[in-house]
Amino acid sequence: AYLTDRTLEALWAKTNSSWFSMVTYIRPHPPLVAPSPFNTIVDPGNVPKPAGSRAVDELKTMHPFYKGFFSEPSNKGLYIGFDGNHENLSEQQGAELRAVYLGLAMEVDQHIGRLLDFLKESNQYNDTLIVVTADHGEMLGDHGLWGKNSPMDPALRLPLIIRDPARPLSYGTSTDMLTESVDIVPTLL
Repeated sequence: AYLTDRTLEALWAKTNSSWFSMVTYIRPHPPLVAPSPFNTIVDPGNVPKPAGSRAVDELKTMHPFYKGFFSEPSNKGLYIGFDGNHENLSEQQGAELRAVYLGLAMEVDQHIGRLLDFLKESNQYNDTLIVVTADHGEMLGDHGLWGKNSPMDPALRLPLIIRDPARPLSYGTSTDMLTESVDIVPTLL
């Protein structure tokens, strides 16, 4: 909320001139702690179970990556008080963490909505190139892993949304083609 408030203050001051703004939200991100109402907005009982769920001991026998990953505590910052021992995470705790993560994503959605509302209210929406992306995904328990330190799709596949007012025919289109963050600025330029 603070970041969005300060960004909106700065943008209202520049409504009569050209501007560029890079708004970088740290959420959703560990530690998985959300303010009200986002901490309880998603019911853990309604969150799908993680993909490829297996016990840590079983995962260690499947591939050397898992053996190395679980050889010492990891992702200690997952939530306040977590010691990094993934074997201690219960199924219920995992569901609660995924629910809080989704709540944090909803919080970011709300604030991006506030920025889009500003663009519309100030008559800049149809003149503004908008890019929404992320630096990494999160495993959220998929394949027995948490965090971003993995070669798996949930950590690697990121949203990339581009709304270019000069290309209205592209609105609503999507692709599953590979994109790379390093290409975003050259592509836009």
